[in-house]
Amino acid sequence: MFNKENVNQNMFSGDNCVLVQAGRDVNLIIKRRPPDIRLVKLSIEEFIECSLTRQKITVILKNNGDTTAVLLKGMIKSNGQQTIKDCSHMNSAFSLVESDWVYDVDITEESPQFAGKHAIAPNEVVSFDVMVGRKQGGHELTVYRCYLLLEFDEGEPLETDIFYFGISGPTEIAGSYTHKGPTKEQWGKCWADNIRRLDALGYDARWIIHPESAPIIENVAPGLMERKAD
Repeated sequence: MFNKENVNQNMFSGDNCVLVQAGRDVNLIIKRRPPDIRLVKLSIEEFIECSLTRQKITVILKNNGDTTAVLLKGMIKSNGQQTIKDCSHMNSAFSLVESDWVYDVDITEESPQFAGKHAIAPNEVVSFDVMVGRKQGGHELTVYRCYLLLEFDEGEPLETDIFYFGISGPTEIAGSYTHKGPTKEQWGKCWADNIRRLDALGYDARWIIHPESAPIIENVAPGLMERKAD
């Protein structure tokens, strides 16, 4: 007769499983594994139109498991942001407008996310695009530090590494002020501030500066242009 009190069993999962029962090892083949979703590729493309800067995220996924996984939702998690001051047009006037564009994700929402529409069969590769923008905002570019979190009906969520993208607008020019531009010192201090704040975000913005303009920043912030972001 089978006695539960005398049986000690443990199971270790994987492609093969070893069932240890009453001191005897039995090899078991796992015939069906849970979904094993892998991120094949994530690419980001910038779109600039009508005073708006948006970003298109393209996601390619593959299911290496033996059961179908349904994508329930995706979330754009932002854990930091900095706005780049427009150092060349500091005195220009802009007014905010509400965009007529419909975004899949509005980055300014409390919990930016989109509904899942994909069922990923075993060994299937799928791709989809997510447009990221905002309904309201200033004309200056804001750099967001983000990661993508995907939740499925089975298995663990998939979380990407950190990536960066910029969002601006929507705005329109207001007033009729004729802009003459800042002084070199004002421009240099403005960009030095941009670089330091973005360094703190982990984003190196030095590539934006034209080599001929770099000495202007060096004059007001010696050594800043040579120091890379951590």
